[in-house]
Parts: sequence; structure tokens; C-alpha cells
Amino acid sequence: MKKVLLIIGGGFLLIVILGMIGKGSSTDQKSTQSVVQQKVQPTSTPVKVISYEVLQQWDINNGGKGKIILIPADYLNEADMTTLGQKLKSDTKNDKNAFIMVFTDKKAAVLRDKVIGDTMTKDEEKFYDTHYVGQYTKNGNSGLNAFAIYYDGVSGSNNKTINY
Repeated sequence: MKKVLLIIGGGFLLIVILGMIGKGSSTDQKSTQSVVQQKVQPTSTPVKVISYEVLQQWDINNGGKGKIILIPADYLNEADMTTLGQKLKSDTKNDKNAFIMVFTDKKAAVLRDKVIGDTMTKDEEKFYDTHYVGQYTKNGNSGLNAFAIYYDGVSGSNNKTINY
């Protein structure tokens, strides 16, 4: 009986010791892997999260949405507008069509109805044109998928179109 208990106890002790050794080496291995991963991964700057406010939205007859969105004026640079274009593309990936007007001022966005009704004053038109800074268009029938960026407003000369 003592021999059996001694064998069982010794076996148990051996299992505990092997378990501790195994844990120690796997911990060392994990920290080594962690160091290797850190060396392999390139350093990169974090991607800025671009957000926008939907001011108005409507259905497009053959599928998709039209929207008027508002962005902060400080997004009006190449990096942020390019990122915004990617976000709009991602946000509309399941839509057949999309028509998204981008503004930097809420009052200008509200003037859209006056544009449609052709009842805008010259001052309102200038204000509207200055703050209308982008147009994302996706047409599932023609394959058009583009983001036109108007850095100095829709009537300005500093613009860029990104085709997707």
C-alpha cells in the first residue's frame, strides 16, 4: 500500500513539475513570438475615422439612397476627403445606386430645395456653392462609381474626381 501511494504521489509530483516546465517554456515562447511579431509588423500611423451627419435621405427608384451629408470644414483636405470617399463607397456597397451631396455648412445644405426651385438669391447661391464640397455617385446600370471633390466649392477650379 505504501509503495502504491509512493508511486501515485511520485507520478502526481512528476506531472506537476512537467506542467510547470511546460508552462514556463510556452510563456517564453509566447513572449518570443510577440517580440518577433512586433519586429515584423511595419509601423503605421493610425487611420483617421471620418464621420458625417445625414441631414436628408430619400429612396432612389431603382434601388439605393440619395443623401445630403454634413462634414466638418477641417475635413476639406486631400487625405480626409479621400478617406471620406472610401467610407461612402463602403457605406453604399449594398446599394445599386447612390447619390450623396457633401456640405461643410448646414445652412448651405438646406438651400438645396431653393436650387431645385431656382429661387435662390445671388448671395445664397454663392454661399451654397462655397459649402457644396463633394458629390459621391454610384450608378449600378452604367458602372459609374466616383467621388468628385470640390476643394474650393462646387463652382471653384480646385477639384478632383476619384473613380472606383
